[in-house]
Amino acid sequence: MRSVARWVIPRYILVATALIAFGCDPGYRFRPVKWIEQPERQWSRDFDGFSLRTHYLGGLVGEWWLGPTFEVFGNSEPVSLTDASLYTDRGRYSGVIDSRTASVAPGGGRLGVHWDFGRGNPAPDVLGQRAEIILGLLVGSRPQKVRIEYERASCCL
Repeated sequence: MRSVARWVIPRYILVATALIAFGCDPGYRFRPVKWIEQPERQWSRDFDGFSLRTHYLGGLVGEWWLGPTFEVFGNSEPVSLTDASLYTDRGRYSGVIDSRTASVAPGGGRLGVHWDFGRGNPAPDVLGQRAEIILGLLVGSRPQKVRIEYERASCCL
């Protein structure tokens, strides 16, 4: 019985590993350019009156949406997301802002935006090799634009 288990279990593990490796959609990711790399695959940058932290843009190759979040910190005034645009070689895409993640109180919180490119337009194809997100913000009562340039990075998702 032990010799059968010794041969069967490794074979099951090998088959399961192969199914996972070859049956999964490979990933993609983009990193912010000129941002400071932080632990846990995060990036940050300081702006006038606040700082932002974000993760790679990324997901599975077949996904047709993009939903980055931006953590605001170090702010003494409310910060509100008023508009967001994504620029790629394919054009300009207006972001959809969820009212639940459109503003943060002094002290920080998360801002979120979402893009849906449609099933026939996978996100990595839309993004190309470089992309830029421009966030329109209100910091207190002052409008401010934040430009985030992204470049394709190697992926290990």
